[in-house]
Amino acid sequence: MELKELINAIYANKKLLVIFTLLGLFTGVATFYLPAKFISTGTLFITRAVEKTDRYFTYEGYYSQQTAVAYTNTAVALLESIDVKTQALEKAGIEPNGYNLKKYSKLVDIKKNGPQLITLTVKDNSYEKSQSLWNSMADSFIKYSDEANFNTDPNLKILKISPEPVVKPEYKSIYFYSVCGLLGGFIFGVLLITFKKYETNY
Repeated sequence: MELKELINAIYANKKLLVIFTLLGLFTGVATFYLPAKFISTGTLFITRAVEKTDRYFTYEGYYSQQTAVAYTNTAVALLESIDVKTQALEKAGIEPNGYNLKKYSKLVDIKKNGPQLITLTVKDNSYEKSQSLWNSMADSFIKYSDEANFNTDPNLKILKISPEPVVKPEYKSIYFYSVCGLLGGFIFGVLLITFKKYETNY
């Protein structure tokens, strides 16, 4: 289909396009007014205790720091593991079935923000649930890490920077949702008109 034919088809069906654009706008505004999620954010610090020594000069401090830095990638993988997530859901009073594991995996964000820092973010529909799940994730992660390092390097430790995460409501902009709704409705309308025109030609 040539561009000129497409433009003519859109012009001939402009009322339909306007309807879908307005429907998109309505959907965007309606989505904005849905209850906002609460976001719990906290930072975990990877550290390694320096072993005591009688010598004045030692590389132990430097070695401990490098070991902690190297362990951070492993710690991120452990935090993302199915074992930690399963125990975290159980600890939060949520059944760890396939549906819930998949659902909450999408609501949990894990980022390495520094050589020894991991930021854990958890979303949920209520303040209490968001905070509870964050603590469950962090506590389960620390427990698994301590158990894994008990026989290899018990000096490696995971610490919470703050005892409790910072919990804030999700930021939502009505302008963003409105524009996305308008564009979505417009694009859907154009695609529908194009498809109808293509069927007519063939």
